[in-house]
Amino acid sequence: SEAEICRLGRNGIMDMSDPRLEQAVQQRASTGHFAGELNGMRSDGTRFPVEAYSSIFHDSQGNPRTGTFIRDISERKKIEQAIRNANDRFNQIVTHLTDFFWITDARTFEYIYASPAFETIFGRSLQELLPLSGKYLNIVLPEDLHILQEAIQLQREQKTTTDVRYRIRHVDGSIRWIRDRCSPVLDDAGEVIRVVGTTRDITSEMEQQHALEESEERFRQFAENINVGFWLMDAKDEQVLYANPAVEAIWGMPLKELIPKNAFMQTILPEHLPKVQEALKAEGLL
Repeated sequence: SEAEICRLGRNGIMDMSDPRLEQAVQQRASTGHFAGELNGMRSDGTRFPVEAYSSIFHDSQGNPRTGTFIRDISERKKIEQAIRNANDRFNQIVTHLTDFFWITDARTFEYIYASPAFETIFGRSLQELLPLSGKYLNIVLPEDLHILQEAIQLQREQKTTTDVRYRIRHVDGSIRWIRDRCSPVLDDAGEVIRVVGTTRDITSEMEQQHALEESEERFRQFAENINVGFWLMDAKDEQVLYANPAVEAIWGMPLKELIPKNAFMQTILPEHLPKVQEALKAEGLL
């Protein structure tokens, strides 16, 4: 109550063990006022955080007096701690991501947040590539620049998520493939204010894909230009999966007639079919 507070005074409502209290008193004495955070003391002895403002003034007789305003900030402190905990968990996650996670301002293109994987992927410090509009576009290969520019336009104008692949020049001079997946963040008026995205180095994947395409092309060139019939057949249902043009020439039948299930086996003369089946069984194909 008011009477209790007046009776107890500062010693009864403030945590006298708080080292900041003495500093606050000294500051008020030297400057005439103090504003900051201290610990209060409840009647049951529990401590709680307060925001205090105290100043020295003089009454009508010229006597020095002090006035102090105190506000309980316990809830605010809980919220601040919850935010710190959430930020700690977030940082623990993104710090261990191999993908680069980022948030940019949709108007200035400057990074609001950039995870540590940035430097791993690009081989550059964040400072070298900020802001996006001024430096990031400079490392994109000229022939792929339109891909990124079109994605940015879609995000801003159509407010849509984009998923694009393009190439950049790494700091070591090598060419790297990048995959960007980005989503716009809208304000209450429906305008794009931020863009959230992840960037991944897919160079290895693209190289493997290119090697596979080259291998498939070499196979196609070989299979389609030899005079020996070559085919692939599913051993379970005897369906031809692939047959080269030489098979069509040898059998005198269009490939489309040989590919359906059992069609190939049906072209074999009945007296020869057991030998063919026996040979397939010996190979574990039947």
